[in-house]
Amino acid sequence: QQSCAFRNQKRTIATRRHTTNFYIYAIMKNYINEFIEDLKLAGRSEGTLREYRARLIEIADYFSENNI
Repeated sequence: QQSCAFRNQKRTIATRRHTTNFYIYAIMKNYINEFIEDLKLAGRSEGTLREYRARLIEIADYFSENNI
């Protein structure tokens, strides 16, 4: 059986990893939004912008879920 200190250490590491992943995911979404705004200013259609955003968020989700 694991000691209480060891379980707490594992929990702390998992919490830090989750916090770091969330922070990186938030930064990625910010970059995605900036990219989409630039494309909007360049005159891309709303349908194209929605498609780009959906695909980029899907990639960000994949990276976040796989700790990349």
